Amino acid sequence: RRANLPRAQYAEPLLGSLLWLLHGAGGNGKTTMLEVLQQVFLREGIGTIVFTAYTGVATTALPKPAATFCTLLSVSGQDGAANHPRAYDHAKHGMRFESIAGNTDELVAMVVDEVSQIGTNNIQHLNARTQNILGNSLLFGGLMVIAPGDVSLHARPAQTPTRLSF
Repeated sequence: RRANLPRAQYAEPLLGSLLWLLHGAGGNGKTTMLEVLQQVFLREGIGTIVFTAYTGVATTALPKPAATFCTLLSVSGQDGAANHPRAYDHAKHGMRFESIAGNTDELVAMVVDEVSQIGTNNIQHLNARTQNILGNSLLFGGLMVIAPGDVSLHARPAQTPTRLSF
C-alpha cells in the first residue's frame, strides 16, 4: 500500500502536478467529484485529503475534515491581505492544522474550495504554512492542492496581480 511509504516516494509520481484548478460553475458536480476522489484515496491506501474554503458557509458543503482557510492555516483576516504571514509557531499553527487534518503522515492532498475568493497572498501563505507544518520544502509542503471554483465569476480587481515565486 502506498500509505506505508513516505509522502515524497509516492505523492509526486502518483499525482503528477501538485496544483490542480478544477473550474466549473455552481452545481456542476465539483464537490461530488471530490467526495468520490476522497473515497478512492482512502480505499486504495493513497492517503487522506483535508478540505478548506475561504468562508464558513462553504465549508458546510465540503466533505470532512473541513475548516475555513484562515482556521486551518492559522492566518487571520489581516494576515491574509498582508505580504507575509505572521511567524510560524508549531505549538499554535501546527497543532491546529493537525487537529483538523488528522495524521499529517497520511495527508496527500488539500482542497481549497472557492479559489476565486482568495488572492495571491493567501496562496503564498498556503505554501509557506504547509511547508512549515509538514516540514517539507516542496511546493505546498509536498501536498497536491486541488482548487475548485468558478474563477470567471468572482474576479478580484481590487488586488494587484503579483507573480508567485516559490
